[in-house]
Amino acid sequence: MSQNAGEQTFHIFNSGPIYREKPKDELNAIDFSCYKQLEKCLSSKNFSIKYVRYGTEMHTIKDRNYHIGKDKYLLTNAFTDLDITIDSDQYVHGACMEISPSLLAEVLAVHHDPASPYPRKDYYDYLTTAAFFENSYDAGKTNLGRYLQHALPQLHAVSMTDDLYLGQFFYNLAEKLLTDQREVYRYVRSLDSLKAITRKDLLRRLLRGKELMDDQYAKKISIAEIARTAMMSEYYFLRLFKKTFNCSPHQYVIYRRLQKAFTLLHEGHTSVADVAYECGFTDIHTFSKAFKKRYGWNPSAVRKR
Repeated sequence: MSQNAGEQTFHIFNSGPIYREKPKDELNAIDFSCYKQLEKCLSSKNFSIKYVRYGTEMHTIKDRNYHIGKDKYLLTNAFTDLDITIDSDQYVHGACMEISPSLLAEVLAVHHDPASPYPRKDYYDYLTTAAFFENSYDAGKTNLGRYLQHALPQLHAVSMTDDLYLGQFFYNLAEKLLTDQREVYRYVRSLDSLKAITRKDLLRRLLRGKELMDDQYAKKISIAEIARTAMMSEYYFLRLFKKTFNCSPHQYVIYRRLQKAFTLLHEGHTSVADVAYECGFTDIHTFSKAFKKRYGWNPSAVRKR
């Protein structure tokens, strides 16, 4: 059943209403969905961001399952076909945004060369061909995700005939997406000697290990545990991690500890010793030496700023 109201259409499907908000430009679109049960095959025509606001959706791409929970999103391009499954006692709220290749190209051109109307070809080809690395992300850990957390709640209060606001929204989406993906593209290129499908699989494994370090950097963690999470041998993980991220796993853990320590010291809530131990350092001398080497100041000086 559907009811047309100008640019807006309401659909009732599988006991869950879809509230579809689509600007006049059919290439740039946003769908708000609300389902309890759903099984559907989807083919992306453009760059697609599938964001879950509440609940969990399962997306399957070439036999690989992505469980997209609250405040997570899946990024795909026009070369991706997927199956989506929702099976929940509660309504699962999601938003799917499509960005046209021409809009991406326009924003990319300005990002890389403001004097040129054309984007950098190698990066653009990566984004718009089968070489693209489709993957899921935690919204709180990316520029795009943090923007969506802020912007999506506001969209319900904005008319879809407000071209100025919508234009700004889609340009902001493209800008945040390109900022995040530039780093991912560098990771993919670092594995360039391998086949495309192998590169994608290895990068997913490396990111799985990196996410474990992001979550547990303040704890005692071994390379064996990280490599096991990444489903690699310890040596292979060490070698590929350094090649891809330009630092060793140990250096990355120290970086994350110091990053958190700087934030805590700047806020001035705890003592230098408490910060050191909270961030995973075994003694204050080691912490102070590492902190000064990275930031050029003693920890106590940051706390007084």
